[in-house]
Parts: sequence; structure tokens; C-alpha cells
Amino acid sequence: MPDAEASQAIRMTPDDVATAVGKELDRRRGQEIEHKEHHAFVQKMIEREERKQEMWEKIKAQVLGWGVIALVGGIGTAVYNYLFK
Repeated sequence: MPDAEASQAIRMTPDDVATAVGKELDRRRGQEIEHKEHHAFVQKMIEREERKQEMWEKIKAQVLGWGVIALVGGIGTAVYNYLFK
């Protein structure tokens, strides 16, 4: 009878079962904590990238504004030099 042999080979006391279950629950809790830490890390990375994107958008707007001011100033200087010199 193979079933009788198998049941004799696997004999666990209730304490053994409780210990095994406890170890598995601890392992899973550790995985949950690690999973939450990974989510927090990824969220921080996303926020950092969003801040970088906002910073570059502001820089582009400033540079474009400076370009427009320089262009208007150049046109004004050219007109002044043409009319008054």
C-alpha cells in the first residue's frame, strides 16, 4: 500500500504544522513589506521625473521669453540706428 507508506513518511505534529505556517506567514509579510517599499520607491521616482519635466518646461518658457526680448531689442536697435544715425 503506497498510501500507508506515504502517510508514515510525512508525520507532522501540530507544533510542526504551526511552525511551518508561521514561517510561511512571516515570509509573506516580508514580501508584502518589500512590495510596499518598492511601490514607495517607484512613486518617488515618478514624482522626481515629474518635477524634472516641470523644471525643463519652465526653463524652455524662460529661454523663449528671453529670445523674444532679445529679438525685439535687436529690432528696436536696428530701427533706432537706421532712423537716427
